[in-house]
Amino acid sequence: MEGRYRVLGNFDLMLKMDSLFAGPEPLDTGARNGTPTSPAGQAYDLAARTGTPAPKQKKADLFLVILPWLALWFGLPISPLIGTLASLGALAFLLFAGFVRRLSTHEQIAGALVALIALGNAAGIPATLLTPLSYLAFGAHWLLSCLATPLTAAYSKEGYGGDDALKNPLFVRTNLIITLVWGALYTATALWTWSLIRSPLAGWSGLINSLPPALCGLWTAWFQHWYPAMVARGGRKTA
Repeated sequence: MEGRYRVLGNFDLMLKMDSLFAGPEPLDTGARNGTPTSPAGQAYDLAARTGTPAPKQKKADLFLVILPWLALWFGLPISPLIGTLASLGALAFLLFAGFVRRLSTHEQIAGALVALIALGNAAGIPATLLTPLSYLAFGAHWLLSCLATPLTAAYSKEGYGGDDALKNPLFVRTNLIITLVWGALYTATALWTWSLIRSPLAGWSGLINSLPPALCGLWTAWFQHWYPAMVARGGRKTA
């Protein structure tokens, strides 16, 4: 990041070097230092002392943050009843998913926002208002996450050594840009949807609004590999 080294080749592999060559710690560092240990650290210590395999930690899944919104956007244009039922079904699925996946604050925020919009839908607030509001809430969630840990970094870190990836400024910066772009996209979607659903193209709003995320998904798949490699080659020095 300081421009003192350059990396050529597969930089995605370079980011995983620490996790590939790091062995498991036999004892939690907190226990050795006399500080309180985390539940995961205590389980790791117990496994090390008894010789049993350490329990597998639940993994987070970004799809669970998006799922309630997809259900809402699917049902809302059809009818208030279907919009409410689809949202409640997705929220129920989210609760059951917590048995096999680690749910974080982001799932809670997404679930709470979707629940509020579903309540407004059941109360008779027109979809012409709720639909743009839902896009705005989704975009605001992503944008506000950039004030702490970018939302995508909180999930993609699983493939790069867990929380240790958040100590890598290049990893964080890459995810910061991706999260900002997605947040800005859905904020803009809220603005044009407000006009779109009041135009003759209202019946095509679902299809039209699905095209920008598809293109942004292709951009994300390319950018998450291109940007770190570009910086690593010395193409851009970052403080």
